[in-house]
Amino acid sequence: MYIPGNSQPSRLLWGAFAASLTPTGNTPFTSTHPCLLIAGSALFKLVSRIVGSAKSAVPALHDFSSDLEPELHISLSRPIYLRAHQREDLKRAVKQIAEKTLPFVASFAQLTQLANDEGTRTFLALEIGAGYHEFKCLADMLTPTLHAIRQQEFYSTPRFHASIAWALLDWRPF
Repeated sequence: MYIPGNSQPSRLLWGAFAASLTPTGNTPFTSTHPCLLIAGSALFKLVSRIVGSAKSAVPALHDFSSDLEPELHISLSRPIYLRAHQREDLKRAVKQIAEKTLPFVASFAQLTQLANDEGTRTFLALEIGAGYHEFKCLADMLTPTLHAIRQQEFYSTPRFHASIAWALLDWRPF
């Protein structure tokens, strides 16, 4: 789980921490090896070729490879904004769910383009194929906890994915 986040809230929430629920190597949601893009690996080469090709068509596209070995993150929640007193309760609930969850295999099935809820960014993403049901079960188990802290559940028909590039959309306020 990633708390706090580095994303900016779409609206000012004084005292809130931006967060997202993402399986990482630091939680029991995953095995000890998160999905790293290791330089020289087949996946790294494939993602690099995809992003390079996409950037030639859309020069405003930014990739997520600021690190030498970036991780692919698959979100189990929308971006959420937590008050300081909510963080520990959420961490505890996530840990309880993770302890009940057996490790599983997941794979990417296709490339897709997604936009954020505000319509200000578009993302080039690798969408999950195998493992979709297991990710859906995790997201569904998180829903009561999210409702308890007055947050939205994940989408009714979620599209689990790892974003590999993004671009700002031409957004103008009314």
